[in-house]
Amino acid sequence: MPKRELKDLAKLGREFWRKLGNTMVGKVKKRTEQGKGVDGDFKAYSKEYAKAKAAGKTISGDDQKRQSSFQTDPPNLELTGDMMRALVLLESDANSATIGWPAFGDRMMENAEMGRAIFTDEDSATTEESDFINREIDTKIERNKREASEVRTFKIGKK
Repeated sequence: MPKRELKDLAKLGREFWRKLGNTMVGKVKKRTEQGKGVDGDFKAYSKEYAKAKAAGKTISGDDQKRQSSFQTDPPNLELTGDMMRALVLLESDANSATIGWPAFGDRMMENAEMGRAIFTDEDSATTEESDFINREIDTKIERNKREASEVRTFKIGKK
């Protein structure tokens, strides 16, 4: 194995960030489904909206058949499932991963303004999610250190 430089130990690589980004997509979807945003529990739906959603009357016409969630407590930001299905890994490189929505930005802003922010400009992860990310990074760096350790052998005695 070629000797690795100390400066290379912290290089995590594109594959690491791709996997971590996809894992975080799943964690954010699960958190949202549980009615939790980046800064705590989602604010409750209005009584009118909750009643309409529970009755399947928030979408009109033929689109009404698309309603996949009738959950109102806790709010899960899911009606048809389109918005949460659209949360994906947008890009990753050797230094980071970016997750988000290629569409639905307007809905994200509206929900945030109503007290249901999945992310904010200040916070892109909950404390638990940040701790998870940091543990994954630490684990990868430790693995890199072990892989970089050279095996040294010494012969003792006669040749």
